[in-house]
Amino acid sequence: MNDIDNDALLALLLDDDVADPDAIRPREAGAAAPLSFQQQRLWFLQHYDPEGAAYNSVRALRLRGRLDVPALEAAFRRLVERHAVLRTRFEGGEGEPRQVVLPEVYIAIEQVVLPAAGVPGAEPALSAWLQARVRRPFDLARPPLLRVALARRGEMPGGDGEWVLLLVMHHIVVDAWSTAILVRDLAQAYGEALRDPSRRGRPLPVQALDYADYAAWQRQRFAGDRRDQALAQWKAYLGGDVPVLALPTDRPRDAEGNRPGGRIDFALPPDLIRSVQALCREEGCTPFVVLLAAWQLLLGRLSGQSDFAVGVPNAARGRAEVQDLLGFFVNTQVYRVELDPRLSVRALCRRLRGEAMAALDQADMPFELLLDGLGIARDASHTPLFQSLFNFRTTRDAAPLALEGLTAELIDVDTGSAQFDLSLDVAADGHGIDCRVEFDAGLFDRTTVERWRDSFVEVLRRIVSAPDRVLGTIGLLTAADEARLSDWNATEIAYEAVPTVLTLIERQARATPEAEALVFGAERLSYAELDRRTNRLAQALASRGVGPDVLVGVAAERSVEMVLALLGIAKAGGAYLPLDPEHPRDRLAGTIAETGLKLVLAQAHLDRLPQMDGVETIALEGWDLSGYPDQAPAVDWHPESLAYCITTSGSTGKPKAVGNSHKGLLNRLQWMQAAYGIGPGDRVLQKTPYGFDVSVWEFFWPLMTGACLVVAEPGAHRDPEVLGRVIRGEGITTLHFVPSMLGAFAASGELPACRSLRRILCSGEALPRELQDEVLGQSTAGLHNLYGPTEAAIDVTFWACRPEEGQRSVPIGHAIANTRIHVLDGDLNPVPEGVSGELYIAGVNLARGYLGRPDLTADRFVPDPNGPSGSRMYRSGDLVRRRGDGAIEYLGRLDHQVKLRGLRIELGEIEAGLRSYPGVRDAVVVLRDGRLIGYVAGGAQPDEAELKQHLSALVPEYMVPSRIVGLDALPISANGKLDRKALPDPEWESGSQAEPEGEAERAIAGIWSEVLGLRAVGRDDNFFELGGDSILSLQVVSRARRAGLVLTPRQLFEHQTVRGLAAVAGREAVAVVPETATGEVPLTPIQRWFFG
Repeated sequence: MNDIDNDALLALLLDDDVADPDAIRPREAGAAAPLSFQQQRLWFLQHYDPEGAAYNSVRALRLRGRLDVPALEAAFRRLVERHAVLRTRFEGGEGEPRQVVLPEVYIAIEQVVLPAAGVPGAEPALSAWLQARVRRPFDLARPPLLRVALARRGEMPGGDGEWVLLLVMHHIVVDAWSTAILVRDLAQAYGEALRDPSRRGRPLPVQALDYADYAAWQRQRFAGDRRDQALAQWKAYLGGDVPVLALPTDRPRDAEGNRPGGRIDFALPPDLIRSVQALCREEGCTPFVVLLAAWQLLLGRLSGQSDFAVGVPNAARGRAEVQDLLGFFVNTQVYRVELDPRLSVRALCRRLRGEAMAALDQADMPFELLLDGLGIARDASHTPLFQSLFNFRTTRDAAPLALEGLTAELIDVDTGSAQFDLSLDVAADGHGIDCRVEFDAGLFDRTTVERWRDSFVEVLRRIVSAPDRVLGTIGLLTAADEARLSDWNATEIAYEAVPTVLTLIERQARATPEAEALVFGAERLSYAELDRRTNRLAQALASRGVGPDVLVGVAAERSVEMVLALLGIAKAGGAYLPLDPEHPRDRLAGTIAETGLKLVLAQAHLDRLPQMDGVETIALEGWDLSGYPDQAPAVDWHPESLAYCITTSGSTGKPKAVGNSHKGLLNRLQWMQAAYGIGPGDRVLQKTPYGFDVSVWEFFWPLMTGACLVVAEPGAHRDPEVLGRVIRGEGITTLHFVPSMLGAFAASGELPACRSLRRILCSGEALPRELQDEVLGQSTAGLHNLYGPTEAAIDVTFWACRPEEGQRSVPIGHAIANTRIHVLDGDLNPVPEGVSGELYIAGVNLARGYLGRPDLTADRFVPDPNGPSGSRMYRSGDLVRRRGDGAIEYLGRLDHQVKLRGLRIELGEIEAGLRSYPGVRDAVVVLRDGRLIGYVAGGAQPDEAELKQHLSALVPEYMVPSRIVGLDALPISANGKLDRKALPDPEWESGSQAEPEGEAERAIAGIWSEVLGLRAVGRDDNFFELGGDSILSLQVVSRARRAGLVLTPRQLFEHQTVRGLAAVAGREAVAVVPETATGEVPLTPIQRWFFG
């Protein structure tokens, strides 16, 4: 079964001259026996799923010739008499299950007549007859656990006939080795009965032992020191927790462990077999080793894991006494897979050969004992310890049935069930190598597994053709895969050749000078006025040295001045850097110092900006520009010049400044116009904070197309009611939402009334499928899901949302124009569709890099081996996979960087801030259930409120954890790494003792309790310290309004306690709005999500 000399081993084991103190001996006649460890597991599984047939063993044969049915019946009776296991009843009392061998068990052959072969409908009728019997479960307490059925299929010339003989057995009484014994004994008994009818009543030779004797012996053998020694060796080999093999599934895993099965048969090509054999000769191993190496490598590539386990069954028939017994002896050994990408194929084969030899020492250690000894948690959705099986067998496992006067042909019958996620069964003999992949059809589509079959053959071909290559260079792609990936990345489009987007904006100003260009509240600017004012500002900036690659800071709230500043800087040839006035002063100072800013444009009323030597700050409102020309300054444009710079969170505690070029921005906006086509009749709402790169297209896209840019008032993006008024009042046709805010807006009831909307664009977070469906149900506007990191010009993929049957998630879609998207494994090998990998971005949209950080730029922007010479690609850290149509699905972050409400957060920056607090030795931050949770370890436990106050001076509000938990020490796993799974859940409980007073306080406290999942809330509790955040605050406001309390999100931010909020809450009657229908109306899915 494994890579060992089986013949020599068997000869040694059968040497009767060697006294064996552990010999199996008969137990007392008629005594009940325990179940073997193998049987006990099958007994449990059958009772766990009494209607399941996963452990039914099937042998179906097509017989042609003259069949003597009475002789066959007599042969089966003699078979049951000879093999006690076929007369065994399995029963479970109050204690352990037991097996009882009965003296007699009657076995009958079910006989039917089916349409003859060739008759229309004959084959479907046969298939239905077989499936009905194969999938019928057994009652283990009612022997025999062998069912026999015989179907006659018409006469043949010469009086011969055709029959189908079906044997269905439960695995608790047979294994593959047993089947060979059974058909041998059946053939012998049938032949004797056919030749001499007088012998039909005589039993076959009685066996000295039965399987129950073996079961009793096994229990005794592994009851003491032998078990402990074997278990210690297995523990040493496995080395601690074995990761679950996480293959990419087409559907969510069934929590109850239901496993409908599928299978795919294939044969290895003769040339590939010869190559396998050649490598085996070179390495002194068997095909078992080479094929197992290929299977492990395939699983590693599919899962993206280098560490997991594979089960390998062996016959476990080493003892002479059990060679001729029926029964379930098969034992499963566990191979710990550790795929070092630096290891060569030869080295892997040698390691596997050594492991196979070592496993021989513990070949009879029951797998079930190993599970118990390791304390493996049992989960119905996963098989324990390993999720993939590799079975290598010989022709002995498929012995034919030779009945006198008949020819026999095996019929392949599918039991329709799977025991593991994915298994490979290999049958090798002198004529070829036949393979069967069995898979959980509840998890995987057949087409998926067919691709994996092709990938397995490709991997096998690669390792035998170049056994000295290292594992990290062996990918999965077939030629067909490579062709599809090339087609999906063929995105080249030649757009109009203009220097920058400003050329298009200025051309539009000349074409429609009197058209409305910019609206902010009561202020309205035409294209001509906007052009004139921004040109003057550009001239003033140019006079101060602003030009290509000169960075200018902008500190402003949403306003006309903000738009003027951004356009003016761009027209001067410079690049703008947002300085969010809500950020801590020290963070802003760090950004200014990191980027080398010399000039900042700011609104006069903002007093949070740091005063720094060498940095000039100019107030936008008071700057007299009347003396500057109305024409834009002449600029020597270069496509690679900086257009804008956005800061992102940094793992060292310092923010990173990402510089994007005019070339990338222009390509992105030209693609956007080609894809969505807005014009003079459109009005685009600018509501995204300008430190988020989505704001870039909100500012520039409408102005290059003749549309109107409508700027929302500061803070409006947080309040659905205010947004609804702006959309309706200004006739907004196009806007952007982060998905979490889109959910709040849809739940508020504002969306259906916004009938002017034509297109809603989403990005910044994963868009939930339920939210997609809810929005499409509420609005006729098109919904579009986009994706892109700050390190590229805004977005790099796009998807037009539509409901799809069986859809698990909303894709992020396909690459935009002149952009290539690669999905690569950890060794930079492209992965095929359906397999997860890291998303890499290449093409025109790529950012220049991190300003002043060449080391970090080199780390994240790496050479693109699949692109033109000298091209780069950005390593995003996002885990994705392609669907069959090439669309990309977002799966999550590879590292611990997260996105929260559309904001990318480097958890390391928060951790660095926590560590800077006196007395904190170590810190970790995680995202759980949409909330940031911090954990600190040190000496004396620091005060949580003080820690938050400390952090607030270092990071923005959205990066301050909802809870900070003090621990004596951070949990460490066995391999010495931080064990994030072991971090305790914080107690989301109220810390205040003061009871709410008055109707308003009690109502607010009740709402907080529901939203935050708390048992009680005190009147002086702080909403955000209890775990609240900005999105949850919207739920509070919505629920308060339903209860007749008038609140705004701003009030909740300004009055964060129950007492303070109740003092400013207004009262109103809860209006009843007439509806078309009357009676109770259930909440929509998004309403249930939002308000639940």
